[in-house]
Amino acid sequence: KEKKPVIVSMGSVAASGGYYISAPADIIVANPSTITGSIGVFTLFFDLSELYAKIGLSKEVVKRGKIADLGSTFRARTPEEMDMLRDHITKFYQGFIEKVAQGRKQTVAEIDKVGQGRVWTGRQAMKVGLVDKLGGLSLAIELAKEKIGLSEDDEVLIMHLPAARFSLRALLNEIGFSVSETPPWPAWLRQSVSQLVQLSSLAAEPYLALLPLRFSVK
Repeated sequence: KEKKPVIVSMGSVAASGGYYISAPADIIVANPSTITGSIGVFTLFFDLSELYAKIGLSKEVVKRGKIADLGSTFRARTPEEMDMLRDHITKFYQGFIEKVAQGRKQTVAEIDKVGQGRVWTGRQAMKVGLVDKLGGLSLAIELAKEKIGLSEDDEVLIMHLPAARFSLRALLNEIGFSVSETPPWPAWLRQSVSQLVQLSSLAAEPYLALLPLRFSVK
C-alpha cells in the first residue's frame, strides 16, 4: 500500500480472516450478498476423555513443557489454562479491531460495535462502514484504473493466482476428447490415455499423508 493503491473485491465470502486482510485496503468492494465481517476471535477445544474411557482407548503423554498437550482431546483444560486462553483471545481480538479501525478510519469503539463476531451481508456492511462500494471485480478494476490515472478504455492484465496447474484431462476435454466417456479408440490407446491422466493428476495434486490407522465409534 506504500507503493500502490490497494482495491479489494470480495467474492461470496470474505469474513473473519478474509476481512482481516481486507481492512487496510484503500477501497473495499463487495457484492450485496457477500458474507463479510465476522470480526472476532474464538478457539475450540474438545474433551473426549469420557468417550475414550467408554470405548477403552487410552493414551500415554510424554511432554516437554507444562502445557505442551494443551490441545489434547484426552483431558479438560485447567482453570489456569482457561485464563491464559481467555487472555490470549482478548489480546488477539483487540489487535484485530485496532487494525480494522486504522484501515477504516474509525475509532476502536465504533469497530467493536459492529465486530464481536457479527456477520453482515455486503449491503449491511456498507451501511455500518465496513464496505465502500457494492459491486464485483469489474467495478474494483475500474476503481483501480481510476486510482492510477488510466482511462476506461485502457486495457489491463488480470492475473489469476494461484496459477492453474496443468491437467491432461482438461486438455483432452478442451480438444474434444472426453475422458469420462468411452471413445472409439483401440483398447491399447484408451489404456495409455487413462494411465497418463492418472499420472498427470498425481503430479498436479499435493500429497496427503495419513496415519496408518482409522477407527469408528458406534
